[in-house]
Amino acid sequence: DIITFSSLINAYGKVGRCDEAERLLKQMIDNGLQPNTIVYTALVGSYANCSPSRPEEAENVLRRMVDRGLKPNEVSYAVVLKAYSSAMPGRPKDCMRMLAEMHTHNLKVDEVIYNTILRAFSNLGRPAFNDAYKVYLDMLKADVAATNVTYNTILQIASRDQANGVAEKALALYESIPLKMRDAYTYPPVLHIMANLANNRKPMDNEAIKVFNEARTNLTNWPNEHVFKAALRACPNERNKLQAMWNTDAKMNPNGYVPAKNVQRPTSTAEAKHDSRVSARQARCPRDGWAVLPQRVRQPAC
Repeated sequence: DIITFSSLINAYGKVGRCDEAERLLKQMIDNGLQPNTIVYTALVGSYANCSPSRPEEAENVLRRMVDRGLKPNEVSYAVVLKAYSSAMPGRPKDCMRMLAEMHTHNLKVDEVIYNTILRAFSNLGRPAFNDAYKVYLDMLKADVAATNVTYNTILQIASRDQANGVAEKALALYESIPLKMRDAYTYPPVLHIMANLANNRKPMDNEAIKVFNEARTNLTNWPNEHVFKAALRACPNERNKLQAMWNTDAKMNPNGYVPAKNVQRPTSTAEAKHDSRVSARQARCPRDGWAVLPQRVRQPAC
């Protein structure tokens, strides 16, 4: 029956098996069953969950749905947006086109939709802070509340954009984030932004130490290697001070240690390439030795 077909298509859709999902849809129609919006949305998801995603095919399923007299809902569009944002590189222009279409059909646009669009800018593979920031402002104008995912994504985008004025605007945004919304994904990009300013001969050692100390008290799982490495880059003149704090924290709370590789997994090839470049640059051992880590964590080779 339709429930069985719907469940199977949904299962294939979650793992990105497009061909099997399409075969089941054809079989469903051949058996005289009429697929509904839920079925077509699951099929859209099969193209969005491919690796890499196949956004054109995902949108084509949306058009096929309309041709059969069905009305796509917010979830349908959200899945198409996911396909465009997960593409390599991300495709924010297509995301904005789909957003305009949602407005045309008077569909509700929530924080999930906006965060998905921001992710497309994050996956773009080139500086795009100003465009992403405009989306954030549009989000606020639409009375959609920003979440920690919103802030963290924008800060990540800013950390990869060294255009004039970007760092200052991003740090002002950081200051507006409530303390309870700042997490392990917030502090590293902020520290990298400060490091970018330092590279432009605007040292922010004191501000970076302040952010690092806030992370020490605000994060549940500490010490956090990702934050530590970002702090080293942001204030190299305070390396000994940072190492002393890190060593103390690692000894006092060895079970809370969070390796950098477990903090944030890149969500696209573009992010992975950026992450590998940054990690290679940051992971060099200082001349006076690496920080003391818990015994269960293997020290990096110098």
